[in-house]
Amino acid sequence: MRIDIEKNTVNLIPENERETSEVEKLWRVLVGCVTNSKQLAPVGEYIPSKNNVASFYIEGDVEKGAIELEVDENLVLEDAKYYCGICNKLIDLHTGDEIPVCCGIRMEEVD
Repeated sequence: MRIDIEKNTVNLIPENERETSEVEKLWRVLVGCVTNSKQLAPVGEYIPSKNNVASFYIEGDVEKGAIELEVDENLVLEDAKYYCGICNKLIDLHTGDEIPVCCGIRMEEVD
């Protein structure tokens, strides 16, 4: 696994299938499709000469008091595909269905 740090962004770059699977599992735990996403907080200390493991705790919601969308404003006007701009989830919705919130944002219609 390669880790690149660019300013305030940490990129986890898997280098094999097992690592890809583990990053995907971590992503699914951290990204809340129905609720707010979680965040990682360091636990203890990281001293490679003592113990070469960096531990993190998964904390609760990142955003407090997220805006609730009005249900009546979120109805599909005609059959269409909708996607999540964060996790790329794609679903078919039918006229009258409620447009869901995924990863903390309202799903968008595919053009």
